[in-house]
Amino acid sequence: MTAVETATATRIFISSVAQDELSPLREAAYHEFRALGHIPLLFEKNFGAWDSHTDPIRKCLEMAESCDILMVFIKNKAGSFIEQTDRTVSHMEVIHALHHKKAVLVYVDEVVLKQYFQLKKEIQTIEQEYVAEHRSKPKFRDMLSRLENHAELPPQVDPYVWLFLYDLNQKNLYLQAMKYGISIDWKAHLSDMLRRSAVLLSMGKEMERKFQLSDMYDRAYGMLQKLFETISFTIRIEDLPRCLYILQSSMRGAEICYDYVPYTKEIIGMIAPCSGVTLYKDNGTSMKYVGGCGDVRGISNIRLTDTNSYIARSYQLKQMTLSYTELKQVFYFCLPKGKYVITFHFPADASWDENKFNTYHHEALHGIIKHNMMMLQVIDVLIGGLMDEG
Repeated sequence: MTAVETATATRIFISSVAQDELSPLREAAYHEFRALGHIPLLFEKNFGAWDSHTDPIRKCLEMAESCDILMVFIKNKAGSFIEQTDRTVSHMEVIHALHHKKAVLVYVDEVVLKQYFQLKKEIQTIEQEYVAEHRSKPKFRDMLSRLENHAELPPQVDPYVWLFLYDLNQKNLYLQAMKYGISIDWKAHLSDMLRRSAVLLSMGKEMERKFQLSDMYDRAYGMLQKLFETISFTIRIEDLPRCLYILQSSMRGAEICYDYVPYTKEIIGMIAPCSGVTLYKDNGTSMKYVGGCGDVRGISNIRLTDTNSYIARSYQLKQMTLSYTELKQVFYFCLPKGKYVITFHFPADASWDENKFNTYHHEALHGIIKHNMMMLQVIDVLIGGLMDEG
């Protein structure tokens, strides 16, 4: 294969646990992909056997990140479980590939897959019972302990396999049945993927233009930051609605990720761009509504002692807080400054509920801050201008 061919060839990472029954399938896939002009990545062929200073898990994840397609084969064995991440190595490879927007193809032994769909409802019930009891989503080890007590589990299959398949199912990955001893038509599979991805080829120039704009925005922000440090100004109260509208339209939504330290991340949900803003001020006994814009209904006064109010709570704590209301499917990000509290309303996607929020509260708060870091610095200065106004 020439240097040009190598640079343009599709890299396919073949993943599975080290299991004798899967070796012929892995070997056949490796040779067929090479014959088709692709670059298959297989532990026993062209990567692996590292020195003692190399973290083998991190190396596998690097291979998953470097590929174009990750292909995972699942039979009845779970493989090595990583206590730190609460997942197996194969599971982490899939999570890492998805996080880096790689295509993932899942092939499951047809007998195991059939048994999984028979158990799926039971796994859902176990998860729901845990959530009802703890008001947060269970860790895999908690699910495993409950699942292992289930008398109807097929004894020849590691219990983790059922949770692995359940998680892949939840991530909307298609579970393709494979028959042991029958080869897979890899050429047809890859041709189908090529047809579905052809639409992306026309996006190159637009992406390049956005990168150029990003550089300009960074330089413009640097200039504004220096100006803010030099210029003192105040905001007139009659200009407040327009200012709040500008702030609302500038606050971005966020892709919320869970961090499997120290290896990879996983997208767990989305938060939409800001839909509304309110501003409250301490008048001595309560927080008084000063103004708002967008999809909000401001309460005229909120008692400072109202523990049910996210605005009063943020003001008392003197720190940024994030609250969530399942009835409205909205996150409330509160930012206190002096006598003021400004609150940004972020709609949540349909996957969020109270239990998920309780489980991933820190990740959601961090995601909003990370995606709006520069804007939050500007907002801090603007509210300071209101303070000068009195």
